[in-house]
Amino acid sequence: MTKFTTASKKAMSLLLAMILTFSCMAVAASATAPTFTKYVLNDQNCILNVEAKSLTVNKAAININSVDYPITFTVADPSVTRVVDAESGNTLFFNLKTGSSYVVKASITYDEETYTAADDFTVKLKNSQEAPLAPIPEKIKATSVEIKKVSNAEYAILAKSSTDAPVYGESNIFKNLTPETQYKVYIRYKETSTLYASNPASVLVTTLASSDQTVPAKPVLADKTDKSITVVKVEGQLYSIDGGETWQSKAVFTNLTPKTSYIIITRKAYDEATQEETPVSEGLSIITNKRACYSASIDKCKLTPKKSDPPIVGSAFGFDYVCDAPGTSDLVYGDTRYVALTFKTNQSSDEYNCKTDSSFTPTEKGKLVISVKFIQQKYNGSTWEYLSESTKDFTFEAKSGIYRIVLVFQKIINLALNDIPAAITKFLDSGAISKVIGAVVNLGKKK
Repeated sequence: MTKFTTASKKAMSLLLAMILTFSCMAVAASATAPTFTKYVLNDQNCILNVEAKSLTVNKAAININSVDYPITFTVADPSVTRVVDAESGNTLFFNLKTGSSYVVKASITYDEETYTAADDFTVKLKNSQEAPLAPIPEKIKATSVEIKKVSNAEYAILAKSSTDAPVYGESNIFKNLTPETQYKVYIRYKETSTLYASNPASVLVTTLASSDQTVPAKPVLADKTDKSITVVKVEGQLYSIDGGETWQSKAVFTNLTPKTSYIIITRKAYDEATQEETPVSEGLSIITNKRACYSASIDKCKLTPKKSDPPIVGSAFGFDYVCDAPGTSDLVYGDTRYVALTFKTNQSSDEYNCKTDSSFTPTEKGKLVISVKFIQQKYNGSTWEYLSESTKDFTFEAKSGIYRIVLVFQKIINLALNDIPAAITKFLDSGAISKVIGAVVNLGKKK
């Protein structure tokens, strides 16, 4: 029993030694794993041929301790045929199916062990689509080009001399270009979940000469009412009252709202040669009137004598002026009025200033024409400014000096004609006439 125990101990010791030896070998083997940077798989080295339904993965290797270890590429799909090209060393995968995704794996063999050489790369085979027709330029200007919009398309532009790859985007309008420069404009159909981006189509365009880019002056107010604003028109310029949303060549805006603030801007019209928009001016801020403007009329202007008597030769004939005006309170921009300025007559070559107490002494009997010059004025928001002038004639009949005596007698006669009939009527109403008649009758009887 004792001998058996001793032998068993020796066997056990030998077994433990062997296990320890193999463990150390395993640790040593694990310690020799290579250190390397993983290769990058992407669509630059995994080239998909949609038409041929094949995938080509370019030959690659990983350097470990100055030794190149070739990378093995595989696809875990038994229906896919894998071929390594003997000449190029590239790996080709055939029999791919449309709509299917494939995972490309990369590995190397080092010291009879297999190690992952790259992260998996997934590629999906989609359907191809034909290239669109060549892009159609709709507007070519000095610094911009606009291409006709095509559904599901994207666009790019490069100077003809550029060697860069085109960068596609949604916009069919290209701005900030260089005048008089040739550009190549690209169009292609966008990639979708089932379709690859199409091959591009292109066209060459040349931008036009640069237009006048000077900033126009701020608009100047010409007139305004409660429903309209008019600015001074400058030929070759356009005007906007909605922040540039719409433009018009007319310098008047109508159908506005009373007592409302508006801002008017202007820019030069399209240059016929360049088709290029010019910068926009500073805005003119205007508030429409709260009511309609008063429009004065010359027809309402009058000359009124101070007395009812006609003008008399040798005597001063006084008169006043009644001019059409809106009044002095609550004025608004654009109100107009007439003011008497000077007058002349057909009986004198002199011109007289109109004043509160105007008068003229006729020198001969007959027609007396007083020609009054009226000026039209417009209220500009603070003062009255000159608009125009008009002359209006007022005609009277001048009488001779003896006419004044005739007037005196006429007044006396009129007074008599008024007084005598009244006295007679009073006498008749009193009954005195009956007494007179009775007395006369009695007197005859006595005789």
